[in-house]
Amino acid sequence: MRCTRCAGMQVPDIISEGGERTIVLRCVTCGDIVDRVIVRNRRRRQPPQPRRPRTPLYAADWERRRAAVI
Repeated sequence: MRCTRCAGMQVPDIISEGGERTIVLRCVTCGDIVDRVIVRNRRRRQPPQPRRPRTPLYAADWERRRAAVI
């Protein structure tokens, strides 16, 4: 398999965490580790939402802000 970060070679590896063994893929080049949970979360990732335009600042609001700073 190829690593998604660096396109290097991935090898199967076993990680013991909390008394539980997990089979993962580890990249030989960059050390990136991928398991079932990571793959599932990457698939569920949603594209970033477009930024909303800023609310216009009206003259009355500007005067109040300026008075609060002074």
